[in-house]
Amino acid sequence: MDKIKIEINEHLGEKDFNLNIINQLDSADGADLDIYVCDQQKHIFGGLEIFNAIKKYKEENNKSKIVLHVEPSALSASLWISFLGVSDKINIKNNG
Repeated sequence: MDKIKIEINEHLGEKDFNLNIINQLDSADGADLDIYVCDQQKHIFGGLEIFNAIKKYKEENNKSKIVLHVEPSALSASLWISFLGVSDKINIKNNG
């Protein structure tokens, strides 16, 4: 099964963006995830919605591997998505 690539970027918190990520998770069918985090905004509630969706995915697909790639521009809500225990591995850029 292929990995699914998900990008959490400056659109975090926008209704259509969050819904798109949730739909990607719903259709991933147990695939491993590569999640790239590079949001510079401060969308706490949008970030919480995405965090809960990723956590639910991991709980329902506990054999799936989730790798977070934290970009240097990751701030605010995207950072706690990265560090609250939903991933199996975290890659942080040298200047991140």
